[in-house]
Amino acid sequence: MFCRFFTAFLLVVFPVFTPAITVAASANFIQQRALGPIKLQSGLPEAASRLTTTDELQLSYVRNNVFMGGGVNSERLILDGESSQFNVRYRRRLSGCWQINLSGVWLDHSRGQFDRPLDTWHQFFGLPDAQRDDWPPNQLEYVYENGTERLALETESSGLGDTQIQIQRNVGCLPNSSIVRFGVKLPTGEPSKFNGTGSADAFIDVQSPWQRSRRFERIQWAGSIGLLGTGKHEQPTEQQSFVGFGAAALNVNLGPHTQLLTQLDWHTPMYKSELRELGESSVQLSLGLRYNAGRKGVWEFSFSEDAVIDTVPDIVVRLAWVSRFGDR
Repeated sequence: MFCRFFTAFLLVVFPVFTPAITVAASANFIQQRALGPIKLQSGLPEAASRLTTTDELQLSYVRNNVFMGGGVNSERLILDGESSQFNVRYRRRLSGCWQINLSGVWLDHSRGQFDRPLDTWHQFFGLPDAQRDDWPPNQLEYVYENGTERLALETESSGLGDTQIQIQRNVGCLPNSSIVRFGVKLPTGEPSKFNGTGSADAFIDVQSPWQRSRRFERIQWAGSIGLLGTGKHEQPTEQQSFVGFGAAALNVNLGPHTQLLTQLDWHTPMYKSELRELGESSVQLSLGLRYNAGRKGVWEFSFSEDAVIDTVPDIVVRLAWVSRFGDR
């Protein structure tokens, strides 16, 4: 695992020392944290965003349905319910080199209403559904047990989640160069409501320039890789001290205002656990559309599936609006 992580790190870091050849100003990652209710409490960040104006405001709504769990030795896990996020992200360019990002989130955990439609979807396409039809639909039960310790949420709850502050720098102070970013997660969420861990996390990551295909000019791609350092908390789920993470994205221009988005998000094991859901690496596939409505902002719609089964939610739906203002 370390060898693969180190090789991928070099592949992304190398462009930091060389300027990008061709970059499209409209290209960007899907900025999302499409995680399950336990991993969502961590400081794992969304992908970095490149500004085309001085200021940018993003409002997004993310809803996921999760049904996973199992038992190994003294560990037992049940994640059955739906969680939603209302994210507010503000970004400002401080200079040609530096950018600051602030983000807050309101989290809601509920019984949901999509268990039956998702079970029908899985049955129709012959996809694994972890025996959804054997359980009562639309219930909320987030439970992790490790011996005598127990972490549980069995009644609907909502509240403010953790806050993130990030500083990023364009290498060489050029808009077409790689990005180096540092961020901190502040413990503003309530652990008992599954809205935070009660501790601070910190991360650093790098993002390559967006490259355009010379043969297919409508296609652009980029990648990122980073390392998350986790703080100490009192929950029974024991976190790994360091977690590797990253993303690879492809933007395809369908027209002057519309883009097709594809993205793979991944992270290394986040917890010291024998459970697949917590103790294995995760890969998530996202597909979406981006529409630039000019002065009315940019709209994005995407949905995500677990490319590695049971390590992220079964399905995630996201709707976002981005307003860009200030000098270009």
